[in-house]
Amino acid sequence: MSYQAGDILFFAKGTGNPIGDTIVADFTASDIVHCAIAVSPLLKVEAVFAGVVISPIGNAPIVWSYPTDTKVDPYNEASMARALLWLHGTVGEGYGFTDLVNALLAHYETTAFIATDTYDCSSLCAEFLQKVGGSPASTITDVHVVTPISLARLLGMVEEKAV
Repeated sequence: MSYQAGDILFFAKGTGNPIGDTIVADFTASDIVHCAIAVSPLLKVEAVFAGVVISPIGNAPIVWSYPTDTKVDPYNEASMARALLWLHGTVGEGYGFTDLVNALLAHYETTAFIATDTYDCSSLCAEFLQKVGGSPASTITDVHVVTPISLARLLGMVEEKAV
């Protein structure tokens, strides 16, 4: 499959850091444990424990991809260009470990969120989508509590679990 700049890529458990994958999978009760943004057909920007990096898309099995250019409503090329410029500017920043704590606190409906200016994988993708603009990103109230599976659900890639 070929990806375009701005596509959101979702990865399953077993494609990344085994410890991180297990923690995210257990906490979210989902096999969707990582997400990244394609910046070309061959490269992605992602937040990993080493920080925000550009890496090859490679052969890691991508469970779903969200083609931003055809799904965001309304789509605006200038907004996409600004969002991609912002995204490239995040490369080299540290990893948002506090986002993991924020997601845990939000899960237990605790309102004492930790201020952060770094990103984990899902907050990076959510912030990128907000910069692209339009729906559905406009419904995200705090990018720092989003998880890979909650983002996939918001984008309509996965159905909401029945409780």
